[in-house]
Amino acid sequence: MNLRETLDATRQTIEDALERALPKGASASALGNAAFNEAVRHAVKAGGKRVRPTLTLLCARACGANEAQMADALRAAVAIEFLHSYTLVHDDLPAMDNDTERRGAPTVWAKYGEGTAILAGDFLQALAFQQIAPCRNAAPMLRAFAIAATQVIRGQVADIAAAKAGIIKPGSPVVSYGGVPEADAVIARVAKEQNAPLTVVDLSRLKVEGG
Repeated sequence: MNLRETLDATRQTIEDALERALPKGASASALGNAAFNEAVRHAVKAGGKRVRPTLTLLCARACGANEAQMADALRAAVAIEFLHSYTLVHDDLPAMDNDTERRGAPTVWAKYGEGTAILAGDFLQALAFQQIAPCRNAAPMLRAFAIAATQVIRGQVADIAAAKAGIIKPGSPVVSYGGVPEADAVIARVAKEQNAPLTVVDLSRLKVEGG
């Protein structure tokens, strides 16, 4: 297969795995609430390029993963997409970026209500860990996911603090918090390629509650 065929096949594998892992109807896995299940599915299935899970599977193959290891890599890929989807659901909330549309569709809170969106995001984060738990080498993977989840929250806290301080507006497309020149350089290149505004935040001006 050429690269395009490989990417298409990998994405289909991921879509199938996501479908198997997501709650359906009034299943017990989502408290028996069909409307809630629909909100969770909307968060994951409403578009998305699946770049992160695709890279996960391609890297596993490039490293020579065997069949059992590829099965674990697929679980990790699904977990990564669930974790990513959770962050988008919470980012869109009125208390965060207050976005009502994403990928041409209503955001979860705009379609299902703010309370449901909060719980759907929480559910997806928990579901990500549930995906990892059966893996053969689960402990370091769970630790990595836990670190990623806490860092996402710290980033959201910093966004709120920056907005309150008037340094950035909520929903700024590209934000760098400074302090790591190599990372800042990469972010700057991405901002330039995407023709997006870049805001560099001076961390000394942020006062994060409890920090």
